[in-house]
Amino acid sequence: MRILSRTWRVSLEVARQMAEGIKSISGTDLGLAITGIMGPTGATPGKPVGLVYVGLCDDKVCTAKKFVFGDDRILNKQRASQAALEMVRKYLLGIMADIRLFIALKIPDEIKKQLLHLERDLPFFD
Repeated sequence: MRILSRTWRVSLEVARQMAEGIKSISGTDLGLAITGIMGPTGATPGKPVGLVYVGLCDDKVCTAKKFVFGDDRILNKQRASQAALEMVRKYLLGIMADIRLFIALKIPDEIKKQLLHLERDLPFFD
């Protein structure tokens, strides 16, 4: 709970820590967490409705990804759950290309750039 006193509840740090906590208390190989502002209220300057972070944690890496979906609460909940499942799918297939993983795994900068370019060219939702 220390992180909540230092940072806003909707953040990369909180999503990572939530995923790590889920993994730890559930005894599973993978932890998954979502934190966000689904709407219609709750937005603050710099934190709009639709802002969502999805955290994913295994034994080696805890990471999170930021999404901004829009202002419809129902759609935001659907999109957040689909984004979380897509992260798990990519993780299981070994195709997660995420800057926080690059940092944790110490991948060279040139490879990071190539992987990020490749990920941008692929559609997130099928």
